[in-house]
Amino acid sequence: MDTRNSKFVEPDDTQTGEWIDHREAFFWHDRTPYEVKFEIEKLTGTLLVRDPEQTERLTYVGESKTGGTKHVLRLRFEAVTPRRPYMFEPWTDPREYRNQFTLWVEMAAPRRWVKEEAFQRDLNRAFECWTLRLQCGSGGNGWADELRPLYDRQVQESLEREEKKSRVKEDPKAIEALQQAVLAALRGGKRFSTAHKEGGSILSFSGHSFVRVDYGDEPGQQEYSNDAEMLQAIRNFYDWESRRDCYPHRPPEVEVWRYIQRQLR
Repeated sequence: MDTRNSKFVEPDDTQTGEWIDHREAFFWHDRTPYEVKFEIEKLTGTLLVRDPEQTERLTYVGESKTGGTKHVLRLRFEAVTPRRPYMFEPWTDPREYRNQFTLWVEMAAPRRWVKEEAFQRDLNRAFECWTLRLQCGSGGNGWADELRPLYDRQVQESLEREEKKSRVKEDPKAIEALQQAVLAALRGGKRFSTAHKEGGSILSFSGHSFVRVDYGDEPGQQEYSNDAEMLQAIRNFYDWESRRDCYPHRPPEVEVWRYIQRQLR
């Protein structure tokens, strides 16, 4: 088989274990640690959670897998430093200081499937892509202890925002109202449909049951016996599209169903 133009690679059974390597970047940011965490999540497509074992420095960790390749990320809030050195006035204006962070990225891939050259290339590409829009520079400048009160204050604010978000509960009645409106629209003649070069799908009401019809390369038809089954089918159908713009975060469920409702035709 000629693999020069193929994305598939024959496994090398003589290789065992994994390639493992990491990269690290030091950068500055004007936003709070909580906001920077959100930005890094969007940038890397990896959700980060606070590491409770790291008490000296606020640290977030996360990992993602694509095929056999795994990325492990660590974002650490290092310090709050003044923009202008050798000034000892009280720091009251946020414009007078900036936050320092470290982004640490480790990648692992099976040696059986990935050559070392390709592994290093992919790691470098991912790291360069993720750090391209960050204000990177060399390591700390010795001011961390001088502005420790500001560091502690920002950590506390980030923890409070994290706790506040965890307490948010959605209104199930609002979600149910949207779901019932969607089903009523389908029964009234509306439908969901997609089309692409390989085919497409149509979800509708046939007059006696809800049905999904697929055409093109993978034709098929499926009927749903009750409302609950149809609602789950619709939810699965639009799962990616409803969260594509905020990936890897998930929007509130009520926003998902508002998006779904707008797709009715």
